[in-house]
Amino acid sequence: MIMKKILIASLLVLLASCTSDGDNPSEENPNIESIHYTLDGKTLTVDFEVVENDELIVVENDNSLLINNFLLENENHIEYVLDDANIILFRNDLALQAYLQEIGSPLRSTKNESATSARSFPYTSFNLELYWDCCYDTRKEFFWDFDNDISPICTVLYNNESRLKNFANVDAWTLVTGSVTFGCYVSSNNKPNDRLESVLARNVFARFYEHANYGGSSIVLDARNGEVRGFRKLRQVRNGLFGKNWRDRISSVKLSN
Repeated sequence: MIMKKILIASLLVLLASCTSDGDNPSEENPNIESIHYTLDGKTLTVDFEVVENDELIVVENDNSLLINNFLLENENHIEYVLDDANIILFRNDLALQAYLQEIGSPLRSTKNESATSARSFPYTSFNLELYWDCCYDTRKEFFWDFDNDISPICTVLYNNESRLKNFANVDAWTLVTGSVTFGCYVSSNNKPNDRLESVLARNVFARFYEHANYGGSSIVLDARNGEVRGFRKLRQVRNGLFGKNWRDRISSVKLSN
């Protein structure tokens, strides 16, 4: 009788364990991460498998297909990243602006306005850090802004509007003063176009674009009001669920406040 009770108890424990494992994919596979996309007011959860180099491969289901179709049909879509697990998708600038108005945080100015208004909000390397390796490795940073005690060198404010428009343009990343050329990046072979693996924003609204001159799809870091936000591993930031991510894809950045 005792052995029979032990056997029944063991079977019940085994059955409960199997039932529990099937309820949650992340419990069944600890290498599964979930991202919650908000699209047209509806939240869609998509699971990803973490594979080699921490990259994420989508687990195909109805939600992932809906999101992927949206991304494919809206070439200039915007991904507004709340945190690592929550992303709001917008079809265009008007939809993004309407959302920012709704939450009471509209954009006040951008660096593309007049020099007078831009000077009131100095966009410098403090506001934006760019790295060609993951995880904010300071040994592998693109220095696009140099300051000294006399005057700011290679800042974005003083008649250098093209600096953040086209990361492939070497001229946009240098400043000639008299007979001296100051480099705003490590070397001529090390410009940031399609080479960024992590980015960090401070007290600024930073929008990163797939193409030069603010073209194509984009991702947003809203780090205004003293906040610090970043993409530590751009290879984990999705753009198109089946194969694409944002590693080595950024070609221009627009800063606002």
